[in-house]
Amino acid sequence: GWGRRHGFGPLAVVAVADNGPGLGRLAPQHSIGLVTVASVLQDCGGRLQLENGVDGGAVATVELPLLAQVQTR
Repeated sequence: GWGRRHGFGPLAVVAVADNGPGLGRLAPQHSIGLVTVASVLQDCGGRLQLENGVDGGAVATVELPLLAQVQTR
């Protein structure tokens, strides 16, 4: 996956789909929110991917690297 290619190890991946009109042309308020979310995810080593669904609607996929387990004594 994307995280392994960039040296992050295992990823948590969450995809959310809807049955709306798809991405089409996003309104400015949506674009600003998406840019903010993508920026925060990137700062955490993750990413946001947006695409139109196969049967309509849109799919938003969030990928974040998992933290390594910390061993305690």
